[in-house]
Amino acid sequence: MQPLPRSPLSFETACALSARTNPVLARQATTLLEPIGLDPTIKKRFVLHAVGAPQNVCATYPFDNHYVTNLETSSKDVLRAIFDHTHQGRTAATYKMSRMMMATGDPWIMGKAEAHLREMAIDQQMDPQYQQSAASLIDSARYFLNSYEACHESFFEKIQALKTLLGTHRVLARSCPIANNSHEKLSLGLAYIKPRLRRKNLVVLLADTHGIEGHWGSAQMRWLLDQLLAGKIDLDHTGVILVHGYNAWGFKHGMRVFENGDDPNRGCPLPREFTFGDGRNINPDYRGVSALLNPSTPYEHSHFDKWLFYTRCLMKAAMGAERFAKAAMMGQNTDPMGFSYVGSNLAPQLKLVADLVTMASADYDRCVIIDPHTGYGEKGHLTVCHPGYAPTDEERAFFSRVFGDQDDASVEYFNAETGGTSYPNMGSVAAYLASISLAKQTFATAIEMGTLENAKSTFNRLWSLYILSRHIQLIPEREGAQTPEDDFMLRSGVMKLLNPHDIDWRAHAVHQGGWALTRIFEELGESA
Repeated sequence: MQPLPRSPLSFETACALSARTNPVLARQATTLLEPIGLDPTIKKRFVLHAVGAPQNVCATYPFDNHYVTNLETSSKDVLRAIFDHTHQGRTAATYKMSRMMMATGDPWIMGKAEAHLREMAIDQQMDPQYQQSAASLIDSARYFLNSYEACHESFFEKIQALKTLLGTHRVLARSCPIANNSHEKLSLGLAYIKPRLRRKNLVVLLADTHGIEGHWGSAQMRWLLDQLLAGKIDLDHTGVILVHGYNAWGFKHGMRVFENGDDPNRGCPLPREFTFGDGRNINPDYRGVSALLNPSTPYEHSHFDKWLFYTRCLMKAAMGAERFAKAAMMGQNTDPMGFSYVGSNLAPQLKLVADLVTMASADYDRCVIIDPHTGYGEKGHLTVCHPGYAPTDEERAFFSRVFGDQDDASVEYFNAETGGTSYPNMGSVAAYLASISLAKQTFATAIEMGTLENAKSTFNRLWSLYILSRHIQLIPEREGAQTPEDDFMLRSGVMKLLNPHDIDWRAHAVHQGGWALTRIFEELGESA
């Protein structure tokens, strides 16, 4: 496994910035650790991980069993102090400390904390609120792993277990290396699980089209594999294709885009949208917002920069909110170094996925394509966004039946021709796969898990666009950030928007993602 590039931040600065980005959790962690007799440096490193610093910072200053073992103080002395303190009673503080341990990401430490949480979940003397929360926390930590490598390894472990259960004749899988300029070991994982009986329905589930958003997508995928292993979902008449690691570089490095800055979910055009090299400008309005979305200087974390961006956005309001959103988010093919660039050709991994979908779908009556994303919509709310083209009446009816009766879920439609309620895009992976499916009937959707409270306020919409447009400065050979501190703050903003460290959000996201997949399989007649 190749490590992430080391953060240039000093340890003390990293700790201070982590506390600044998540002050409530940092204060809580510091207070809980205060009565424990540990070296202050050890406490600070624990807090650094508990509050969810960016991945490259956590990799530079790890708090794991290996780190603890190599201290002058033995691992037993360090961790026994924490565990002894948390086992003194079934209290809110005990629960909160266990949450901190689960957040470190180290399997050994998480295993100890999980055992304690399991005790709390069945303790009849425990407050019911904490009983339920303990059970949810176990799920969130099990499925939200802290790195691309951990998620990818877990995916293939579960696929191998499913092969053992169902047989190699029903479960086909392969790992396809992905070339990259950093020469990192990245791969696309493909799996095809055949139905036991007649082939009626095919479900295609992607994990990480937008890289960092794959933490939730991968969690959904591995949750589904666990349900299949436990026999809770039958596959009598339904086949499943799983795509894990489509944007492995973005997944590993905490980025939404490919290594070259292309947007993975804008570069898969339908013939009627555009074709590469045809000379047609697919988004003429982009020219009017390009300077706003593509700063020419390194990123500087300052309130002035943000408010200047907000002010300039509001000045563009004269073109209309919907037209502005379309100009910014739909995708563009005129500026290869700009935001939301569609690329100059199809991504190599798309051909691998498309070949599998085309080959398999020919045998099925119906194909349902699901592409999970994060960042759009109210925190904890699941939004079903139709990708790119006008949905058929059958598609509307299908997704309304599946998702229409849940308070924390809603169905929205947008396409580049007619407009709609959610943001627009063309060249989406889901729409492209739907276009090449050979099933008699194909439905496709993007499922968004919201991350921000009051997400549809003007301020939060503009903040989201600010983070999305600025984060591409961090890819190799772009402007970067002025200082390591600025780099840290921008990466923290990306995490807050696309992969929140909030344990409660993660627990709810696992529940909502599981509910969504369960409803789809129930609609297809495959619940156990």
